[in-house]
Amino acid sequence: MNILLINPPENFEEKKHVIRVASPPLGLMYIKEMIKDNHVEIIDLSNTDTPEKDMHSKLKSKHWDVIGVSIMSYTLPSVLHILKKIKEVCSDAFLIAGGVHASFKAEECLELGFDSVIIGDGELVINNIIENKLKGVIKGKEISDLDSLPFPNGSIKELGDYIPSNSFPLPDKCSSIITSRGCPHDCNFCGRPKKRKHVKRSPENVLKELIMLECEGYRNIYVVDDNFTTNLKWIKKLVDIYSKENLDMRFFCSSRVDNFTQDMAKQLKRLGVYIISFGIESVNPEVIRFYNKYRYPERWKNLVEDALKNCNSEGIYSQASLIVGAPMETEKIFYESYGFVKKQKPDLINVNVLTYMIGSKIWNDAVKEGLVNQNEYSVSVLDRPDLALIEPDQIEAINRMVFDDVNKNLKRHALLKTIMHLDKFKLKILFNWSLLNLKRKFDPQGWTLERNELIRAGYGFGN
Repeated sequence: MNILLINPPENFEEKKHVIRVASPPLGLMYIKEMIKDNHVEIIDLSNTDTPEKDMHSKLKSKHWDVIGVSIMSYTLPSVLHILKKIKEVCSDAFLIAGGVHASFKAEECLELGFDSVIIGDGELVINNIIENKLKGVIKGKEISDLDSLPFPNGSIKELGDYIPSNSFPLPDKCSSIITSRGCPHDCNFCGRPKKRKHVKRSPENVLKELIMLECEGYRNIYVVDDNFTTNLKWIKKLVDIYSKENLDMRFFCSSRVDNFTQDMAKQLKRLGVYIISFGIESVNPEVIRFYNKYRYPERWKNLVEDALKNCNSEGIYSQASLIVGAPMETEKIFYESYGFVKKQKPDLINVNVLTYMIGSKIWNDAVKEGLVNQNEYSVSVLDRPDLALIEPDQIEAINRMVFDDVNKNLKRHALLKTIMHLDKFKLKILFNWSLLNLKRKFDPQGWTLERNELIRAGYGFGN
């Protein structure tokens, strides 16, 4: 059979400047590797400047027997458009839905026109669904041994280019890995399915995948885990076995500030980690308490200071990721957080607009209070001014201000860090920065368009 797996875009608007996403759709790539004895292709419509054209071309390229679509709540309008096109071009295809939104709204996905909807992990049930054309809601099987899964990276070459950071012009090819599933934390804004344990791959299994990726020519590796640094002992084991292999790779990952000790920073430096993104969100105790970010909100500020200081002392680039739009957050509170974080000299700061996602505690509470309708699955405070004290136009002004401020900072602090901790890779970044600045200087109109796209897309690392 011919099987097509689709990763939808956020929308189908054509982009004048492609903002490459950080990671390929690893979930679909794992599914592809599990499907046996069939021809399987993936199309990632989130990573192209012409999603409509590419989708139409792919759907007409051959007769598709099975089409699977990964659904996030914010891509639901795009999924409806995809379904319409499938009915026009591939009307007899067997349709499978998966992804976070499908796990929350399985029956609704069936009503949309899908034949089968998978709740949870699909790797261990996908072959049975395809072979027997199982219809209805299928509960996936949680995978306790991640080492038993095949590596997903065999299909990345057909998907295009990905970059861990839109702000750092990185040399060499990029790929991604995930070393764990689940999360030991419970942030109130997180819309991912809860009640699953945090499971990690073994360091030895991760090393095997890294060796394979280097053999395929990949030098930049984005670790997709929400929090790569949950276990210092595990990190030390990976560093020890990695250092014996004489690999030449650079890593980019995310971390929490409450487990980013000086020892952790030193171990990550040994591994070859160059950029770390921290989900700081705010340093205001009331806002941190609302997000359920940390048990002791009053201590969060000190943890932020220590984590960014540890990055700077080791010469690791850092990004501080903030959220704007908590219901008790005034402009003054936001700017106090921004000013404090900026004082710690991270290399990048990006601002995410608070979104009430189905499945998150803040969404559930807002539905109970009548602030959000239960069929509103992804509600940004930009679209609902009643959910935030800061007005939407001021939130947009904050995003523009931070973007321009951070770009000026890149020319100062980040470049100074590059020179102080210079190595071959940082020298390449320095050279690429120079070329990028020349390009922007001679094409100011293009840079203005690119700037606007970056701001809308969430320009920071890992977005």
